[in-house]
Amino acid sequence: LQKEIFNHVQDLLNNGHYFNAVEESYKIVREKLKEITGKEKAHEAFANSNYEKIFGHQPINNAERDFFEGVKFLHMAIQFLRNEKAHTPARPIDKNLAIHYISLASLAYDLITRK
Repeated sequence: LQKEIFNHVQDLLNNGHYFNAVEESYKIVREKLKEITGKEKAHEAFANSNYEKIFGHQPINNAERDFFEGVKFLHMAIQFLRNEKAHTPARPIDKNLAIHYISLASLAYDLITRK
């Protein structure tokens, strides 16, 4: 896991607050996206004009364009998964499922901080 994600959620995980750990991991990802692009919502942040801010350059071929779009859709998934968590009361979730969600957040974070 990315250090920034893990450090933020470690205590929550250790104390069995898995729902909150997942929600917090998503917040870190969205905060970083906003820091980079000025936009928190993925469908706005991943405008073609922001590719250089996120990836350091425009896509050089169709394969890279597909990759950039994949990262965009990963962040859109984070956006919608986070909305579900933010608009429902906390409920017990399995530790393993929480780790999967947090791993997804870690990947999303990593892919926008690599330049």
